[in-house]
Amino acid sequence: MDSLKNEDSSIRVENLTRGYGDFKVLDNINFSIEEGSVCALIGASGSGKTTIIKTLLGRLYPDGGRVLIFGKEPYSSPDFDYPGSLVGYAPQECALYLELTIGETLDFFGNIHCMDKELYKKKRDSIITLLGLPDKNRIVNTLSGGQKRRVSLAVAFLHDPKILYLDEPTVGIDPLISKRIWEHLNHLSKNQNVTILITTHYIEEARQADSILLLRDGAIIEKGSPGELLTKYKCTFLEEVYFKVCGAISPIDQIEVQTLDGGVIEKNKVVVGDNNNSLLMNSGLQEITMSRNNNTATESKNQKKVTRLDIIKKKFSHSYAVFKRALLSVRRVKLLLVLLIVSPTLLCILFFITIGSVPHSVPFGFINHDSGTFGKMLIEELSRGPTFNMHNLTQIDTAIGDIRNSKLCGFIEIPKNFSDGVINRYFNPSDVSLPNSEVIPYLDESNQQITVLIMQSLQNAFIKLSNDSGVKIYPITETVQVFDGNSDFTWFLGPAIIPAIIFVHAMVYMEIQLIKERNNGCMDRLFSYGVSAGSNIVGYIMCNCVILFIQNSVILLLGHFAFNVPVRGNIVLVYLILYMIETIGVEYGILFSIFCEEEVDGVQISLGVFFTLFFVSGTIWPLEAIPSWFTWATYIMPTTWAWKALRAVMIKDLPFSHIDIWRPFVIIFAALILWFFVIIHLVKLRQKNSRFKFNIKNLMNKIKK
Repeated sequence: MDSLKNEDSSIRVENLTRGYGDFKVLDNINFSIEEGSVCALIGASGSGKTTIIKTLLGRLYPDGGRVLIFGKEPYSSPDFDYPGSLVGYAPQECALYLELTIGETLDFFGNIHCMDKELYKKKRDSIITLLGLPDKNRIVNTLSGGQKRRVSLAVAFLHDPKILYLDEPTVGIDPLISKRIWEHLNHLSKNQNVTILITTHYIEEARQADSILLLRDGAIIEKGSPGELLTKYKCTFLEEVYFKVCGAISPIDQIEVQTLDGGVIEKNKVVVGDNNNSLLMNSGLQEITMSRNNNTATESKNQKKVTRLDIIKKKFSHSYAVFKRALLSVRRVKLLLVLLIVSPTLLCILFFITIGSVPHSVPFGFINHDSGTFGKMLIEELSRGPTFNMHNLTQIDTAIGDIRNSKLCGFIEIPKNFSDGVINRYFNPSDVSLPNSEVIPYLDESNQQITVLIMQSLQNAFIKLSNDSGVKIYPITETVQVFDGNSDFTWFLGPAIIPAIIFVHAMVYMEIQLIKERNNGCMDRLFSYGVSAGSNIVGYIMCNCVILFIQNSVILLLGHFAFNVPVRGNIVLVYLILYMIETIGVEYGILFSIFCEEEVDGVQISLGVFFTLFFVSGTIWPLEAIPSWFTWATYIMPTTWAWKALRAVMIKDLPFSHIDIWRPFVIIFAALILWFFVIIHLVKLRQKNSRFKFNIKNLMNKIKK
């Protein structure tokens, strides 16, 4: 127990227990590692090596016990740069952005650590030489597996960390490079007082470590320097030691192991020793100290006081680094460029082309029994323009059959002496019983939109005839135009479709990016370097702002000049509303990425969200048609308020002071801020405690069933 109180310990673990759901991975582990030592952690897959490292990094919360780094818990103080630049981390996955070059990758992480430019260049060049990396302009995705792992190591070494966690760093690496890496690790520990914890499957290479931990089934079953273990078990190779220890302790609660000094501990207890002391391990306490004679205090113990301004600067530098990296990825990956700029623009163009325009060449017939002027004038008026393809019919039964067979969308029957009837109606407007004064429409009402079009065309034709002849033949006066009389359905749908498409694309992009980053280990690496959830989110939002400016400009210009969609109001308000709705889309993407394990799950959820927004938020049909008991669902949709404001600005040119603009603006902004803090809280939960992930995964599986 005294060893755990050693003030020169860089890493101290006390009674650490950690599981995933009901499965316990680590069971009451205790050990400490002193500064300037190299400790190799050896164990089979699933024994808990990676879980130990992630718990030490603060990526996972312990179920019980605690971990101390230089005497402090992770995230314990703003003055304590851990997780942060104190640590270098090379995870089991290569955890690299495949679309970047080697140089861009190192630039990104140099910016994350706020490295001095000259110092960074020297470090970069020396590490590239040390690890034998290819030309720094090579794209990471074109490298072999071993080369990618060396780039991952370069990222871990770049900023001169005081603690290194290397999870199987030599897998797939050339033996000569592997030897050079181990020489560098020993150089760092001896000359720069760096503490190194390394996991490996290559047991023999652990000879170069100062100490070894053998891990099995979440428990440390043996420890010592390589020489001590070889002597104790009378072996030539460390692999023999590993097999002997593992074979001798199955099951773990029925073991008897001899100590270096000849002592024996009965079952449930193991005594292991080193040059200075012996330590007791049992099911309740496994206490081990890895040490090297090194009395140099770490620089982290004397760090200067960190001010709030320092924290803000650091967070902004992290966000700016993420922004530059994300923007570079969009430029480099053509599929992302298509998703974020080309696809929304193309969808809007398809919408403008196919939806909202006046139908043309509609097959429509007429049966004219009138021998006077007004019947002919009505037919001529309907025949003008491209709307109708007029058919002269003679038999009503035949015409009705054509409607049923989809040859016609409808026809009108003009009665005999219709012209006389119209004149009689003009002189006797109150007499509704006058014969032959009305046409009879026969319509295919299964096609509601075409039916509305025909009735509207008939109304317009009658109004035109009234104006031309001076005879009142329709009971409605000409419509008084409050706004532009040339408006069509595109004007109604345009301000609703544009934010919906932008919202969904931002959501899908963010969702896919974060799921991919989490699954390939990049997110673990960022968080281990002190990049907060908020900084990461802000960086992506900044990137999306640049993309959205281009996206909006292209869509609005095309909509206005190619398809006559008006933008009459303040263009700044239009951009602000679209920026806010896009940001909420990003937040939705982050939210769903927390709950989804695979990219395909995220895409499925996004499709569901898109169609829900499309149907519920009044995008394609007036809100007034939605049942009153369901309107609550409409008004919780952010896109509902976005199109309300956009229609008020783009079509009506209302000022910001109007309630149809400032109220949606305030509601969208409030939703943006609320979701931001909710999402940061949820990301932190997942960031530090993957049990949250497992619970959500179970929930998603139940929903699918």
